[in-house]
Parts: sequence; structure tokens; C-alpha cells
Amino acid sequence: MARDRRWRTGARDAEEWLDLDDDVELDDTVFDDSELDDTRPDDDLDRDLDDDPDLDPDLDGDARPSWTRRRTLVAATSGLVVLLGATGALLWTQSLPERSPESAVLAYAQLVADGETAAATALVPVPGGVLEIDSADYADDPATAPDPAPGFAFVDPALLSDEVYALADVQLTDVSVVPPSRSAVAEVEVGDTIEVELRYTVDGVPAGVLLRAERGPDTFPAQQSWRVLDSLTVPAIVPVDDSFGTVAEIAGRPVLTSPHDGLGLPQRPVMLYPGIYTVTMAEREHLSAEPVELRVAAAGRALPAAVTRRASAPLVVRTDEEILDRLTSAMEEVRARCTTPGPESQECPSTLERLLAAGATASVPESLGGVRSASFSFEQALIVHMEAGPSVITFTDPDGAVTEVTVMLVASVQLLPGGEETASAEIVTLGGEDAREIVVEVP
Repeated sequence: MARDRRWRTGARDAEEWLDLDDDVELDDTVFDDSELDDTRPDDDLDRDLDDDPDLDPDLDGDARPSWTRRRTLVAATSGLVVLLGATGALLWTQSLPERSPESAVLAYAQLVADGETAAATALVPVPGGVLEIDSADYADDPATAPDPAPGFAFVDPALLSDEVYALADVQLTDVSVVPPSRSAVAEVEVGDTIEVELRYTVDGVPAGVLLRAERGPDTFPAQQSWRVLDSLTVPAIVPVDDSFGTVAEIAGRPVLTSPHDGLGLPQRPVMLYPGIYTVTMAEREHLSAEPVELRVAAAGRALPAAVTRRASAPLVVRTDEEILDRLTSAMEEVRARCTTPGPESQECPSTLERLLAAGATASVPESLGGVRSASFSFEQALIVHMEAGPSVITFTDPDGAVTEVTVMLVASVQLLPGGEETASAEIVTLGGEDAREIVVEVP
């Protein structure tokens, strides 16, 4: 037989393959020469292969050869390794510290922009002293509010919470950074810092600040790590006439108030995240104030965080009209007594008393003059003070001689919780020979 072909006998060992060119005695029960036809249909061959237990994947595990099972196991193990490696890489990437100073600053600022101020505070502590006095304590007795050292600011965790920031009228938006040069970053050693310019807007108005980022130890695999040192918070004050008696509120949270600038008295700034807040006055008897807007933001030109300008929103406190009317009546009463002849005029300043005793008649202006009022606290009392004048009273004696006397009128009332309220007034002559005062009690 001159055929250069090999044919399987159905055996499984390599030795059982037969070379059809060898002189081999073939048993007719094994091969029939007539069956070795080159024109055998392909699907007949496919059927033979389908019946081969070595190649049929549908056979059960016991019938499959060991090399097939090993190949399946290797493929499954490889897939599991790839999956675990990808998952581990993802988790490792998520836990990496920031790899550049600008990414650290941007991630921090984005927390504030997203309203996660508590997380931002945990990441970058807010400078200043934690307010140790409970808000209710100084709200009931504002005189207990502490006086900080110059340049010192208070930190009230409640004012830095997510809840308070969510109630702000406007939060910061449009955060972006100006990356420092690569060469400058490359020169920063571990433990040193570099400034990164952060930009944001508050109600459409741009602001900028320079925040320091510190380089930490490199992490595997030789990657840089950075953390932000400077807080985005801005010191803010609420000036009022009576900083010891008036309590302001932001989102229902008491806020320390401060005296007006220029009085030489210590300020009480508190730290707030950038935004626009509505400041109201805590309810108090006889006093009221219109809400004011407190805009908290850095300057438009980027400056270091340590020199960020202080935000301020003066709260104008007004006394009830009823109290002011009583003080006005007290001043009118004392002026009438000291310009009308009679026994009561003897208690007036000697200049006025002498003119009246000589028979002079007084002509008083219709108004009291410029009227000013203020309130302040003393212990548990609220004291309301009013001044009027200066004004000129004209005296004409029986001979027609005219004398003009300049006077000031002052009145005050002390309001005690549940106690009696008595208004007193006094008249003071200015530039005369007698500057004695008279105090007239007016219920």
C-alpha cells in the first residue's frame, strides 16, 4: 500500500498510532482497506470526533482526561488573579494621598463646595481657640462672653457644621487652582511647603487665597503625598453698640458680637466658611434689629490665608419706640420745670434759677435738638440712654434784656427683669457760670 497517511485506531496512547506505509499485518476486524477512501465526507469525520471522549466537552468530569481538567483550572485561576489584582489596584488608588499640591488643595476645597464642611474641618483644622462657653450661657448673660487676645479668633464647631452651612444663603462655587510650576514642586523636600493659589466665587464675585500644602513622605511606588495646612475659613465679626448685651444668630446658632471698630475694645471674631449668611438678633425684650447680610470671602487678589481680610456685618439694634417716647417725655418735663418760675425751678442749674427769679420769661425751641439714643447692659439690667441738643433757651427780663443759655438734655431708664422701671432726666447748661445738673425722676 503506497499511502503516506496515518489513521487512528481509536486507541489513546501515542504508540497506538499506525504508520500506514509500514508493512503491518492488519486485522480485517480493525481496518477495511475499502474504508480508506479520500472522498470520505467531512461530517462523517466530525461525527467521529464528536464521539471521541478526549475532545467532547460535554462528557462528565470523570470521563474527561486529566490534561483537560488542568487546563480549565489554570484558566479559572488566572482569571481570579486578574480580578483580584484589578480590585486591589482600585482600592489602593482610592486610598492614596494626594499626589500633587494642587490636587490636595482642590480636593479639600471641593469638600466645602459640596457642603461637607465637617469633613473639611477634620481634614484641615480651623485655626483659633475652641469656644468653651456654651452658647446658652452667654446668650442668657452676654457679659460672660470672653475677650480674646488681639488677632485671636474663636472656633465654634456648630457654626462649621454641614447643617449651618446648608442654611447659608450662598455657598462658595467654581473652585479651581493655579498649579505651581513643576520645577518649584520638584525642589520641595519632605516636610517643606509650597503655596497653591485657590480660586472660587461667592454669589458670582471672584475670590482667591494662597493655601500652603506640605509634602509628606513618599508612598509606594515612589509617589509623592501632600496635605493642606491652611483653612479656607475667614474670621468674621458682628459689631453692635452693646456687645455685652446683644446676641446675634446665624441659622439659629448664637454668634459672639463685638464692639465697633475704633473704640479700642477687643473684638470677638468667629471663623466661618466662605459664603453669605443672614445675621439676626436673638429675641430680647425692648430691643430689636433688622437682619443683615454677612458676606464671608477672601479678597479678589490671592493673599496668604494668614492675612485674609476680616468679614463684618454691623447689627443695628433699636430700642422699642415706647421706651424712647418715655425718655423724650422725661427730657421735655425737665426742660419745662427749669424754664417756668416756681418752687421746682430752685432745683435747676443756678443760671436758669437766677434768670427766672429775676422775672425773666423763657422762650424754648419747639424741638429738643438732635436726639441720640443707645442701649447697654449692666449686670442683669438693660440701660437705655438718650441725649438731645445742644439747644438754646432765650430769657427776656422785664427790662427787655435778652440772655441766651445753651443746654443739653439727657435721659436714661434702667430696665430690670421683672423690676420697676424709672426714667430720669437732667438738664445741663453749657458755657455758663454754673454747670450744675438737676435730676428729675419721671415715672
